[in-house]
Amino acid sequence: MNEKEESEQICPVCKKGLWEYEWQDNYLEPYTVLEEKYMIGAVLEQDEHTIRYAGYDLVLEQKVLIYEYPEEFWKAEKEKKVKSLFGKILSSGIAVIKDYFLENGKGYMITTFPEGETLESYIKEKHKIEEEKAEQMFRPVLRAVNGLHAAGQVHGNISLKHLVVMEDGTLRLLADCKNRISEDDADEYKAPEQLDSDGVLGPWTDVYALCVVWYEMVTGHKVQKAADRMKKDNVRSPHWYTKIRDKTEQALMRGISLEAQMRFFSIGNLLESIDLPREEEEKGMGVIRHIWGENWLNTAQQEEKRRKKNRVKGYFLKRIAAVMICLICLSGLTAGGLYTYVQTHQRDYFAWKLQKAKEKTENSQGKICFDKEDSEYKEMLDYFLKYGEKQEDTISDEITYEIKEENWDECPVEQGVRGAFYLDYKTAKDIIQYYMKVEDKIDLMEESGALRGEIYKEAEEEIILYANKENTYKVRGENETVVLSYDPLSQRLGSVKFQASKERCSYFLEKILPFLVPETYLTKQECREITEKSLEKGKYFVLEPNAKCQIIFEYPSDTEKRTSQYSVEIKADLYETSSLARFEENSNDETVYAGNYERGSSKYKKFVSYVKKHAISKEKIADNKQLNEVESTQFVLSESDALKWGEPCNEFRFFVRLDNLIGELKDKKYQMIKESEEKKCIVELQKYGAILTDFSVVQKYKMTDDIFLDVKKDLVNGKVISLKVYQNKDKNVPSEKAVADILRLISDKQDEFLEDFGKNKLQIQSTESRSLYWFRGAVVFTRIDEKNNLTMTIMPPKPGNADYYWPQ
Repeated sequence: MNEKEESEQICPVCKKGLWEYEWQDNYLEPYTVLEEKYMIGAVLEQDEHTIRYAGYDLVLEQKVLIYEYPEEFWKAEKEKKVKSLFGKILSSGIAVIKDYFLENGKGYMITTFPEGETLESYIKEKHKIEEEKAEQMFRPVLRAVNGLHAAGQVHGNISLKHLVVMEDGTLRLLADCKNRISEDDADEYKAPEQLDSDGVLGPWTDVYALCVVWYEMVTGHKVQKAADRMKKDNVRSPHWYTKIRDKTEQALMRGISLEAQMRFFSIGNLLESIDLPREEEEKGMGVIRHIWGENWLNTAQQEEKRRKKNRVKGYFLKRIAAVMICLICLSGLTAGGLYTYVQTHQRDYFAWKLQKAKEKTENSQGKICFDKEDSEYKEMLDYFLKYGEKQEDTISDEITYEIKEENWDECPVEQGVRGAFYLDYKTAKDIIQYYMKVEDKIDLMEESGALRGEIYKEAEEEIILYANKENTYKVRGENETVVLSYDPLSQRLGSVKFQASKERCSYFLEKILPFLVPETYLTKQECREITEKSLEKGKYFVLEPNAKCQIIFEYPSDTEKRTSQYSVEIKADLYETSSLARFEENSNDETVYAGNYERGSSKYKKFVSYVKKHAISKEKIADNKQLNEVESTQFVLSESDALKWGEPCNEFRFFVRLDNLIGELKDKKYQMIKESEEKKCIVELQKYGAILTDFSVVQKYKMTDDIFLDVKKDLVNGKVISLKVYQNKDKNVPSEKAVADILRLISDKQDEFLEDFGKNKLQIQSTESRSLYWFRGAVVFTRIDEKNNLTMTIMPPKPGNADYYWPQ
């Protein structure tokens, strides 16, 4: 290794002097010459094991790419792969390896330098590419990667920034291959098995990345990272964004399956599914099958092990659906064969139904509140006027329209409640019959229901839809009852109540909860413990494993406990049906909040470990907010550790930043002088799996000489969590205008508040009085203390009684 003379230090390619380069201590200095041949230029990219330089071949006088690796990594992983490919892969679709060597304690790989712009910048400019053109651009890369597979290698590092658009419009792939990668370093092009130390890699791994790139080329939209998709898969079919052939769309969606077994075994199989020419790819298929066939079979075994492990945790439900489809397709089942399969593989069938229900639910944007700005408003109003039986409430100026069941099918919308479980009630009923071993033994004893519309004339003539039906079943020959409540429009289950012995209720809870709320579970021991809690007869125990559901365990009030029924109810924690509590932003929020992880998932475990490792202090506490005492442990973190984790806390909040709010209040001539602030970083780990986080800052502001504002904001993203407006203790100054101005900025409901507040002002001013005002985007709680001082607290609406998001 040597350097050029100072007089020669002008790059023949970049035309830059030494002083013009950005440089770090771990980089080779510009113009350093390796092997007396390759001159170092600018750093183009760096990751955990690699630094990629622009370089120049001084002998052949041409640009090259120079890859530098730590010696240990080079000898352990990279050198063998580079040797196996050197001189073998000469396709136009991938940069050719020209040289490799070890020098000065570092390994180096030299490749040709593809001239052109990256596909990443190309797509930013074009946004998306027509299907036929994308196929033409991609063909050389597909042939090249297929050649890698025939040579026994997986590229594993395909992405937009590693693909170059050449002068002829085709793509060329950079030659730096990768296998495993940490979740922190993974981009959206890495297959799930690359993040798993036990994952089985093969051609299907590159198929995933190629299809993700292909998807982005034709749609202009990115696919989520695999780790994020395993939590909540929001990938939409390409036809949502572009015109595309059905075969191409189906191939791309299959190619980006999270399950390796659901993807194509090889690039040849991928091309075959799209009816594209594959003569060159077919030439190497025999070799590819020989090299990778056994690994392909091992992927099925690996997935089966993972499913068994996750089934114990109640975490298996996401993955089985795809396997079931695969099994059905492989078996070539006819309609009769499918019926037989369902009867003999009911657990897989139920899991598949749940997965399909989740996909349908997550892609829907149903609502039950409509005002004049909504496109559905007129249809809903016409529906209630045509079919409804009108009932007026003169006190509240509320009009209710009751709809007879025979006209429910005419309802213009397909959802009658704001929240419910994923599953429809019929599938839930089948699951209960199967797991509780009461198939063909339950009889419908009673059914009731209602569908109505409530119209508030003063609230912008807003229409509130409510729909519910309840079926009660008796188990023949047993002292057991099942009550299913569901939305008659969407058919989705809202709650299920099982009345039986204490032991049977415990078993019901253990088996049925993972199907209704797949994000959490309770172990057999936990279910037994809950049912054994010593409460007085006639009382009940309430558990909220997350903000999505409540579990209510009722104890018998009869004199003879052993002869009466216990009951366990699993209930979706619904948004209040009134318009005053509807907060659309919360339901559409896709932010990941600290603590909002599926119980038992890797992210869940990682966060718990992080909290325990970095906690400044911890304290055991009991939750007495409800009729229960859930043991939990409260950990205090430092501000720096909370910020290092990097996710906002999971309290409900307004979708406005505090700095923006303060700025706008200043524009309204409020003083907004900050007087103090207090920070809090608390994580509460509850016994049955819930994680509650509070990373917040409470700042006190002087709005006027006599009115003050306390604001609680999120420490990480600065969003407002709650606000409290109060008066100088010695003066009774009207503060409702200040509250109205704040409401104007966060929910645009200032006029409604002033009107309602004015009506109740005399009542509010009485000592120790309290009032609650619900608006579409905010809740205002007013209170007069013993000194006649008025305090008004502004909070976001919440689903049910939950203080925390989880899950959306």
